[in-house]
Amino acid sequence: MGPIQNTIVENAKVRQVSARAWMQGWMDASTILRGYAARLLPGRTPAGLEISESQRRGFLTQLSFEQFPSVAVEYAIVEESLRTGSKPSAQSFLDFQHGVVALPYVKGSFRTTGNLCEW
Repeated sequence: MGPIQNTIVENAKVRQVSARAWMQGWMDASTILRGYAARLLPGRTPAGLEISESQRRGFLTQLSFEQFPSVAVEYAIVEESLRTGSKPSAQSFLDFQHGVVALPYVKGSFRTTGNLCEW
């Protein structure tokens, strides 16, 4: 199996866990946004100064989806797919990846098929 197929399989596994968490009410927009941002926060500045845990927490409490349009689109797509019970496929995975990158920054899109990209 190639890297794209491996990623699709892993995505399907994560989606199952996420679906259970979402249905139980354990996962919401702020949890996702803060969890995503927390994984990206550095422990030190470029100058080598340590960033304290309280500074990191303070930053995370001020986050909003308006600051991260791609993450907002990602959450909206995931929430809609969980709400409707749609099943993941290679095509939906690729459409999702393209949508998260493009949708926050375009005014319109025209496709002759229902897919954002062809698989």
